[in-house]
Amino acid sequence: MAAAGNNEFKLIGPRVGPFREYQSASAVTLSCHLSPEISAVAMEIRWFKGTDCVCLYKDRQVTEGRGYEGRVSLFTQELQRGNVSLQIRDCRWSDRGDYLCQVTNGDTTEEITVRVKEFKNVRERDLQPVDLVMVVKILHICKITAVLQFCS
Repeated sequence: MAAAGNNEFKLIGPRVGPFREYQSASAVTLSCHLSPEISAVAMEIRWFKGTDCVCLYKDRQVTEGRGYEGRVSLFTQELQRGNVSLQIRDCRWSDRGDYLCQVTNGDTTEEITVRVKEFKNVRERDLQPVDLVMVVKILHICKITAVLQFCS
């Protein structure tokens, strides 16, 4: 395991295809991990959808956001290996959209935005939860350090 001597790390998003993952809507994992592979156990991890905090990991405690109670989780056993992925269970049509993962270690914060959108071209009323296939796509990467920088 690499040591985080100077708090520097990057967030890496989905690896499948050209930044896409196809998953069943019964459970969607927004893949995100630290590079180098360092422990995220002592870090602060926030997942947002718009301005709503979906999931917060702080001081080794996970807090689920309003409307996501019982449906979201982090893989806490894998934080030691830098896995900060978010899992959404019992997906709803309203779960489509952009999600921001923000990881802070000391004065270093890294962010990545991942988009969840439907894959099948069908009407919502025709879908059963197991029929919906989601697409997870990396949108952009931003880096925030002690001095704010603009997104690339």
